[in-house]
Amino acid sequence: MNDELKNKSDRALNLLKEFASKDYIFKNSVRQIQQSYQYIAWDRWINQHDLDSFKDGLSNSILTIIRTNENFSNLGSYMTLPRIPICELALSDNHELIETFSNQDYEVRLSQSKSQKFSEIVKSGGVQIYQALFLAAMKGNMSELSNLLSITGRTNSKKLYFEDELPFFKGILEKNKDLIFSTINDISSSRNHKRTNSNNGIFKDITSFPAIGYAKIAWINNHQIEFENKFIDNELLPISSNVTFSNDADSIIGEMTLESEYQFHYGAKRKVKSDIYDVFVFSTNDTSDKTCVVEELIPNVHDSQPNFIGLKTGNKYPSGFLIGTNRKFDSEILFNKANEISRIRFFKKKNAKQSLQKYLDEIDEISKTQRGVKIELDDKLSLRFEPLVEIPKTTLLKNLPKKQRDALTKLGKYCFDELGFNKYAAKIKSIKNYENHEEYGSTLNYLSSQLQDEGILQFFSLDWKTEILELDSLIEQSIRQNFNLKAELDVSSKFSKQSSISADGCFTQFKKDLKFYDIELKILDSGGDSYIFLLHKAENRIKVLRLLDESKFQQISNGL
Repeated sequence: MNDELKNKSDRALNLLKEFASKDYIFKNSVRQIQQSYQYIAWDRWINQHDLDSFKDGLSNSILTIIRTNENFSNLGSYMTLPRIPICELALSDNHELIETFSNQDYEVRLSQSKSQKFSEIVKSGGVQIYQALFLAAMKGNMSELSNLLSITGRTNSKKLYFEDELPFFKGILEKNKDLIFSTINDISSSRNHKRTNSNNGIFKDITSFPAIGYAKIAWINNHQIEFENKFIDNELLPISSNVTFSNDADSIIGEMTLESEYQFHYGAKRKVKSDIYDVFVFSTNDTSDKTCVVEELIPNVHDSQPNFIGLKTGNKYPSGFLIGTNRKFDSEILFNKANEISRIRFFKKKNAKQSLQKYLDEIDEISKTQRGVKIELDDKLSLRFEPLVEIPKTTLLKNLPKKQRDALTKLGKYCFDELGFNKYAAKIKSIKNYENHEEYGSTLNYLSSQLQDEGILQFFSLDWKTEILELDSLIEQSIRQNFNLKAELDVSSKFSKQSSISADGCFTQFKKDLKFYDIELKILDSGGDSYIFLLHKAENRIKVLRLLDESKFQQISNGL
């Protein structure tokens, strides 16, 4: 019995039951739903040996991604790191789902301001071609597979992270059983399993991705190969044709609120009146003189004092910050939570409910124009804050000051390899001043967008809700690309699956782990809901700090 997997599966079942409510927003909960079905599926196989339930769980996990692509565009794609879900799609034996997924041509976010269709990226030889190769081989579409392999073979194509795995697809195309077997054997060896699965959490001790997916595809293409490898379960490889799929994910998604009613446009926020909030007042380390629990805050209605009370701990806080969430709140809900912390006396109930309703109304009003502001209470338990100053936007571009341009050029010498620096320097040579620009907002955001478009992993930007696993992977790739070093990070395993990169202690852990490689991480302020990341050798710390200052790029203090 795998007790850890069993516990995760039990929690996942409870979470899915909770999600089946209008109180939760599907768009903000996609990853949690998808991963919940993954835990349930693997628990059903590993602990119960129930093959049909295993395949059904995997189907619901993939169905969640499909519904995301159908309902939303430009989410940055939940297939950015596709190894696990694409392998699980093959293992599901859900031929209808495979067909549906193969026909989706979703938008992939390339940068803060640019996106492109999946099919267009594949034609140009971009990294999404991995998924296209996998799908073509899974469907036995040899003409498409041949075309995709020819794209990867172009002399001017970028080096692909899965280059060592291309012989597998060639083996499928050429019906070369020995090449298929040797490639799968190689990538599932102890050394390569550790390399490709180190960030897979609990799954790294259960199976080997993508080897298990390749083995399944071999069977789909009539190469019935078995393996003597603890990470490739031969019982999962034969094709099943009589599984009944529940499509349970559709039932849960149907009960949820599809997306938040909030909309942002250059910082301005508009919202139809609703009891579902995507911002609320939270505690952070900046609101306490010691490390604190991140929790939702309400006014101290027990004593009518101008401080906040945490809904998890009952701790008192002098202030909080207006931060994103996806929960339903009304005065009755908040009153009951406050009453659980400490019983509110009968004669105070009416005033408490009135104060909590006023609190919600004020959050709703403030959030129309503000986010991320520090919130305090006055003696009447009304909210007060220092508004963020709105700077007029412009579309006019001026030349970047010479001192700033020179600093940026020098900064690049400490952050890129020779090829990357040449591309970066060319950008800096022609870059304009994008401060307060209508689209980008700052020169830093423009530079980040341009480099990401080129596939250059420095000054790369991630939304604050991004999973830690994705930052693990991008930093590893950046170190390999820019410093020719192989780093293996596993910060994501030290946090819950629900944690994002904005979780307390996340950046501190990255800094600690990167010391082993003599690499330092800088987190730069994008001026919005994203972080921008820069890596450099530790020995150049003083020079990099000086050049960042001269470049007018601000660091985020709590990320240092």
